[in-house]
Amino acid sequence: ARDQAQAQISVAEASVTQARINLGYTEIRSPSTGRIAKTQVDVGNLVGHGQATLLTTVVTFDPMYVYFTINERDLLRWLEKHGKQLKDPSEKQKTLKVWLDTANNTTYPQPAVIDYLSPQVDPATGTTTVRAVVPNPDYLLYPGIFLKVKAPDKATNALLVPKVALQRDMQGSYLMKVVPLSEQAKQEAAAQL
Repeated sequence: ARDQAQAQISVAEASVTQARINLGYTEIRSPSTGRIAKTQVDVGNLVGHGQATLLTTVVTFDPMYVYFTINERDLLRWLEKHGKQLKDPSEKQKTLKVWLDTANNTTYPQPAVIDYLSPQVDPATGTTTVRAVVPNPDYLLYPGIFLKVKAPDKATNALLVPKVALQRDMQGSYLMKVVPLSEQAKQEAAAQL
């Protein structure tokens, strides 16, 4: 009878342990702080029945992460200047900064610090992904908005033109200039017509 009672106690303890585990499945904690988006599942619904179930999304506002891509040519030019700093994380925090412009052409007051550079270039697009962290204590930025990322660079002996005159394609930026034809070019053009 004593052994039977010991076995019943062990079964009851196992049941309590299993009940605690099951109770732990009813509470979900977010790994980050922020605002909760629209809930995908109502209270009382069955979730996780054989597959993962998205419950909701937690959106972080401060700090914010800005993801952008740069082309291979710009990456190589950037690595020439800053490649050695990628080895030393303390140096990276000081110097690898970018500035953000919003859709209404307002420059965000605080710089973003680059904290991630993809270890490879995507061969399909010729670009690599970069992430920058920016503090957003006043909620001036909102998740999902599009930003223009500017990485200031010192240039010497540069020709300055208005931004609206520049065009961009997959090869990079270019500028077209309209110039009057010389007399010889005019005669050649007339001959071709």
